Amino acid sequence: MPANYLASIESLASTEMLLVMLVAPFFLAIIGSFIAKTLTKKHFKKAGIV
Repeated sequence: MPANYLASIESLASTEMLLVMLVAPFFLAIIGSFIAKTLTKKHFKKAGIV
């Protein structure tokens, strides 16, 4: 890989940004699961399953 490409990638990928890229998906997945649980419960209740 060209040296200038690696230098630009290294400038974008700071330690803080990598930490955010690893932690944020975990918390967003938890939030998404609560939203999906609410929507699923609503539809199951409407169908008479729950």
